[in-house]
Amino acid sequence: MTLIIDFREKELIATCVKLHLRHRVSETELSVGDVTNEAETFIAERKGFDDFWSSMVDGRIPNQEGRMFEQYSDNRYVFVEVGTLADQAALRGKDKNWIYSKFGEIENWHCQFREYNDMEDLALKLYWLDMKLGTERVVRDVQTRLYNKTVGEKVMRQFKGLGKKGEAMLVKMSTLKAVLLDIMENNGEKLAEIHGIAPLPKGKILSDMKLALTELHA
Repeated sequence: MTLIIDFREKELIATCVKLHLRHRVSETELSVGDVTNEAETFIAERKGFDDFWSSMVDGRIPNQEGRMFEQYSDNRYVFVEVGTLADQAALRGKDKNWIYSKFGEIENWHCQFREYNDMEDLALKLYWLDMKLGTERVVRDVQTRLYNKTVGEKVMRQFKGLGKKGEAMLVKMSTLKAVLLDIMENNGEKLAEIHGIAPLPKGKILSDMKLALTELHA
């Protein structure tokens, strides 16, 4: 499997390159979270030492985890640096109970917390998370659910790395035919209105789809 990393996570990307971990950098920011995989079988949010604290104070993190809950049926993770809770409580003069109450809010969205020591530790944990969830879920759960999908949904899943954006395309255009016509005849003008999808000729998602369609008819 391949990790999909938000392009803003520069340090994590550099670490994956250093460790030779299979990954791909998203062209645009992920709709939610910082790291997922090709099969979209998990979503992970990384919070640094200071960012985790500020996101609890201003209410960002419960909102972010709420969006993770809406977009991913399970396997939602928040990775925080080791010692964040105790050290931040000491630095800010806050009662730990307040911090744990914030954890409770987030856990209401069924998110799991994980700690990491440094970027190499984080990169390896994400890699093995992908290896575990990606292989088992793709073989059993994901493929089984395909039997309950429409023809259009099954076709869209054949485009490599498309994931949930394929479902968004079908919702936007209503039919598979309309999706394909927009790509082949209109440079993806309508599809580019979807968050995270850029129009042709520069948009990689639509460019890859058009190439695959062209090869199909060659």
